[in-house]
Amino acid sequence: MPDIDKAICAISKVINNSKENVLLVSGMLRHEAYESQKVVDAIKGALSRSVRFDIIVGPDYDKESVFILDTLKDFIWVAPEWPEHHFMVGDNKHVRYEKDHRYSDSLPAVGNMVALDMPDIAEYLSARFYELKPSCKRFTETTKAKA
Repeated sequence: MPDIDKAICAISKVINNSKENVLLVSGMLRHEAYESQKVVDAIKGALSRSVRFDIIVGPDYDKESVFILDTLKDFIWVAPEWPEHHFMVGDNKHVRYEKDHRYSDSLPAVGNMVALDMPDIAEYLSARFYELKPSCKRFTETTKAKA
């Protein structure tokens, strides 16, 4: 699966190059990417560097992404609907961006873009993150309601 490998590399690259914080907006947190050893190791490494995560997911997130859902549950927010933009920002300068793939048969990584040290794009995407966040509910509150 070269497309999923591309996504895994891009996600890991942003996380591994972040020293302070990572913002992530994902529709699903697909387990094929977020349960991969490379991404799990990147998250563990970031946490050991005291990197802070703030994550927004769509309402139909992938429950098989157990590691990230368990490890970062206090930093995950659930959007009321599929987020229009999917992206990751590290340290307000590193970015990963996906084209809208809601209605596409291709995997999300087909239109994947990753760049280090792009503060203008990072600032724009960070603003989108903070515009979306007030409409979201804490992941821990949504899981309590289902229990």
